[in-house]
Amino acid sequence: MSYKRVKIIRALKEYGFEFLREGGNHTIFTNGEITIPVGRHSEIS
Repeated sequence: MSYKRVKIIRALKEYGFEFLREGGNHTIFTNGEITIPVGRHSEIS
């Protein structure tokens, strides 16, 4: 099953995650304790 990148980012923000930085191939989000990389693809499996 794959998900749209926009939906993943929206869900992370709803759970209190904020943009941290841009990595090489990922956008990095954090909630202060957990860091989650989100790949830069239109659909992510």
